[in-house]
Amino acid sequence: MTSDICTKRLLLRPIALDDVASLHKIRSIPDVATQFSTGAWADEAAAEEWIRTMIDQPASLMYTIRLLPTSSTTNPPAQIIGLMGLNRWGMLHYMIDPTLWNNGYATEALHAFKAALFDAQPERTVIETIVAGGNCGKD
Repeated sequence: MTSDICTKRLLLRPIALDDVASLHKIRSIPDVATQFSTGAWADEAAAEEWIRTMIDQPASLMYTIRLLPTSSTTNPPAQIIGLMGLNRWGMLHYMIDPTLWNNGYATEALHAFKAALFDAQPERTVIETIVAGGNCGKD
C-alpha cells in the first residue's frame, strides 16, 4: 500500500524527504505541537529524522495529506495540509494545519486511508491511536 490515495478533495501521497519543510511548518504551529507528547520539532533536521524513521520502519505507513487544486484552468501542485498514517508502533497518527480545521479534511482522509489499509491488510481488524490530553473531539 504505497501508492497514492485520492478522494474528491484530497490526495494522500506516501511521505517523502521532500516533505520536510511543509511538515515542519505545520508541526511548529502551537495548536498542532501541543497535540504531541514530543511537541514541535526543534528544526527541519529533526523533522527529517522523524520522516526517515517513518520511511524505514516496517510497521509505519505514513502519507501526506494534500489539498487538490480547485481550479480547472491551472494545475498548481497539491498543497500539503497535514499527514496521516500508521506510526512505527502501527498506531494511527495524524495532524492537519489548524487554519483548515473544521472542514472535514481529517475525516475524509481517514475514511480513504482506512479503506485502503483494510484492503491491503485484510488480516487487520483494528486501528488504534492515542489522543493527547485536552483533545476533545467534536460532537
